[in-house]
Amino acid sequence: MKMSGEDDWDVERYKTEHECDEHWELRRKFLLAHKDKFPEDELVCLAQVFTNVELLGCRYPKETMQLITELAQNIVGEYREKRKIKLQRKVVKASDAASSKVKGRIASTTSSNTTKTSTQLQNTKLSHNLSSNKVPVKRRKLEEAPFGNIVIIERVGDIPQNILTNAVSMSGGNLEWKFDKIKDSYKCYIFINSKLLAEAYSSNQKSAKKEASIFGLHELQKHYYTIKIKHNINRNANVTATTMTKSTSKDDTISDDNIGRKLMKLMGWTGGGLGKSQQGIVEPVMIQQQMSREGLGLKQNSCSAKDLRNKCKDIMRKYLSGDMRNDLVFSVDFTSDERAIIHQIARQFGLRSHSYGPKNERTLIVSRKIDPQDLVEELKNFRGNTNKYQLIEPTGL
Repeated sequence: MKMSGEDDWDVERYKTEHECDEHWELRRKFLLAHKDKFPEDELVCLAQVFTNVELLGCRYPKETMQLITELAQNIVGEYREKRKIKLQRKVVKASDAASSKVKGRIASTTSSNTTKTSTQLQNTKLSHNLSSNKVPVKRRKLEEAPFGNIVIIERVGDIPQNILTNAVSMSGGNLEWKFDKIKDSYKCYIFINSKLLAEAYSSNQKSAKKEASIFGLHELQKHYYTIKIKHNINRNANVTATTMTKSTSKDDTISDDNIGRKLMKLMGWTGGGLGKSQQGIVEPVMIQQQMSREGLGLKQNSCSAKDLRNKCKDIMRKYLSGDMRNDLVFSVDFTSDERAIIHQIARQFGLRSHSYGPKNERTLIVSRKIDPQDLVEELKNFRGNTNKYQLIEPTGL
């Protein structure tokens, strides 16, 4: 049982960057519901076991499963109801599609001779297109995406199991892990939407799962884009930003003797953004800045929660209304309670937030929620590389 006075820790810091809101809210409810019953480390482990059982279908020893079942009461009901409604919608859509197909067949059998002649003419045109190998783009895309609309996102230090889980969950798919014990070894099977992705043998379930995940990622990378997130957060930086609308200083502008500026002018550039409509950025991309208490105008030793909320709401409102693509980085001088407030405000504005670093030196990152497919298309315009992301094309293309 947990001793009194040990429950003053920040639940929000256990949210992973690419964990979808639905899954994090389920795990967060579990953590908050039992925060005063278990030590922090033990409860975090139990929460992970709970989500593995509920989301991935994992199985554990009988005593562990009984404990998780007891702790999960009054927590999973709402989530299961939402999943049930979602599955019912999918079934209805599938049945509608099947009935439409049947109706189409009936209509074709009762058509007149004139319609048959027209159909034969269309079939002739279709066979001509097929013979010239002009396969429609949409058809080719579906054939190359056997497991749904997936984008693989990799962060520095991520393990294959987490990368695979996040990729499938963001696409709205269903990921399953199944194990068979064969003599003294285990075989792990990975299924996406009930379709086998990969399998692997090992001496225990943990290593078998890891090996199967490595094979599974390799298979997915043949068909889907991978976005690598670069580790570009400088924790030792001591730069402050008072507002999001601070004007660019003279030191940030490109001087007339800059070699790049001279080359652009030789090619006919007269100033402004590049592109047909001059839609390109005008100012250079600057180094990522951190926001400290001092930068927000807050006193070092005393600050009310109301003041912090108002400051954060103002900054995030300006962040959303502007065209800034970088993350908001809050420095390490905020307390655990203050970071919890920042996380809460970020969620209210529909933004992602995540904390990094050791317990007393955590940096909080707030970023926009970007659809992975939209991000892929945007990265293509930057030739697959920015200061934060690297786009890797499918290896099977």
